[in-house]
Amino acid sequence: MTFQMIIQLAVIGFTFVVMATAATLDIRTRRIPNWLTFAAAITGLILTYIMDWREGIVRTIAVTAVFFAGVTGCLGLGDLKLFMALTALQGVLPSLISIFIASCALLIVKVIKGKYAVDMRRLRDADRAAEGERVPFAPYMLLGYCSYLAYFVIDSFV
Repeated sequence: MTFQMIIQLAVIGFTFVVMATAATLDIRTRRIPNWLTFAAAITGLILTYIMDWREGIVRTIAVTAVFFAGVTGCLGLGDLKLFMALTALQGVLPSLISIFIASCALLIVKVIKGKYAVDMRRLRDADRAAEGERVPFAPYMLLGYCSYLAYFVIDSFV
């Protein structure tokens, strides 16, 4: 096992701990603390710049873009900061795959729970009713990240 692989495994483990902690706190308190997300994002960017400065620039631009996209209010601020930390730690593609899987999982759960009606005339009412609902999204992001790990990372190490 090379030094690069050991660093990658350590970052993967650190990212998992951050995501699991955020998911637990999001479920319990509906808040993801700044000390967790900002520390993870800064750690991820520093490690990336140490390993490959070009990738560090790409991740810095991506984290900044996520921040400005989050101003639109699609995600809660805690979820946004967690997404920024995930991008800083793992890169652009893993974070996009994770957020896609998380969004699909949330949609599936909402459909199963009956929060969104399939009937098109009732869809507008379901959207209006769901607007005020706050959902802890960090557990879904953890699921997305674990799914990414299971498919892409384990495959590359095996």
